[in-house]
Amino acid sequence: MDSPLAFVSSLVLAGSWFLGSACGAATDDPPPTAESILDRMDETCGDVTRRANLKSLRMKGGLQAPGAGAKITFTEVHVGTDRVLHTTAMGDFGSFTMGSTPTVSWSTDPALGITVRDGDEQLGVVRWFAFNRRAPWRTLYESAELLADSDVDGDDCWTLRMIPKSGNDATWYVDQATHLPRKIDVKVPNPTGGDVAMSWLFEDWKAVDGIPFPHVKKMSVMGVEMVYRYTSIELDVEVTPAEIDPPADVQAAIDDPKLRSTRAPEKGGDVTIETIEPRIVASMRATVKSDEISKQLARMLPEVGGSLAQSGAEMTGPPFTRYHSGIDGTELDIEAGIPVKQRVELKGRAVLSELPGGKAATTWHIGPYGELPKTYALLRTWMKEHGVEGSGGPWEIYWTDPGLEPDPLKWRTQIIWPIKDDATKRGS
Repeated sequence: MDSPLAFVSSLVLAGSWFLGSACGAATDDPPPTAESILDRMDETCGDVTRRANLKSLRMKGGLQAPGAGAKITFTEVHVGTDRVLHTTAMGDFGSFTMGSTPTVSWSTDPALGITVRDGDEQLGVVRWFAFNRRAPWRTLYESAELLADSDVDGDDCWTLRMIPKSGNDATWYVDQATHLPRKIDVKVPNPTGGDVAMSWLFEDWKAVDGIPFPHVKKMSVMGVEMVYRYTSIELDVEVTPAEIDPPADVQAAIDDPKLRSTRAPEKGGDVTIETIEPRIVASMRATVKSDEISKQLARMLPEVGGSLAQSGAEMTGPPFTRYHSGIDGTELDIEAGIPVKQRVELKGRAVLSELPGGKAATTWHIGPYGELPKTYALLRTWMKEHGVEGSGGPWEIYWTDPGLEPDPLKWRTQIIWPIKDDATKRGS
């Protein structure tokens, strides 16, 4: 969904969408309407009834992503109109999955964990996958509005605002010459809360059993572009349960919400006492001047990430910074790193360490890193008022990658401050 990865990482994931009406009509013909463009699009896509009732669909291919050294492959399998599983395999970096059942949708990310959505929150993912299997537009949206024409990568397109019964609108760009979808702008759930805006550009349309599918899709999310190239698209094939059922860890998270990924609130500042598990991490430690922390982290975290890539270690969470000597003073003892699945021999200067488990006061900071001291001040005030005493230095977890989300107002940072066990009795 699905992540500094997935999402992204996770975040990290799959997609596709639809078609349009004629150009070059006689000057005294009435202008096209949104509905007529979309109905013509459905005609161009092949038999509408067949597309609405596909038994199954299996698609495979490769993915090109910035900075990805390993070969990346993906598989997406649909059964009927409400079951789908998309898997992106990234070698030593693990796999990302995204899928849907009649009741829930989910995404997994080695860094962000498992996200589960139901109800209205599920609808964006459901429409996303329905478009992939070539579902008729009227099964996805309640109505549409024709906007101004657009130029998409040199092609004249109608621009359509797609309006669902519930959830976010989408924007479709239909090629006026081919009547095929050229581009779509959509929003999908962000694993840590809110939505992520994505754009998809479609190329190399080819018919598969009479139904056109784009064989190249370019996804742009927050300034990062990934290219999906399809090598195989099969319709109405036999599908095994293993190809379509939620993975075991996802099913466990569907059954038990405690196993789902951390989700940031819309607003930060509220404090809770939680019991956290110890975590193995790969990290680097240094004493730095307080006004040079950002510069130091810009060197330390990429170096830790490079060590993980060289060592074949699998990350299990987003990056963090711990302040061993507290957050006061002109010089601070900091540790920066990334959680890992298990102990491995690391290459480079990164070493294995551990974030302690136990009781902790936790809160969220939503906004620029420069305003983190304000949230720390609120946390300290809360701890003092509730008689809660810290035990060891706090740490920050960066659930938003600034390289993917350019708006600092949307950055989500979790603050965790270990506390003495007896303090929780006084603070409860």
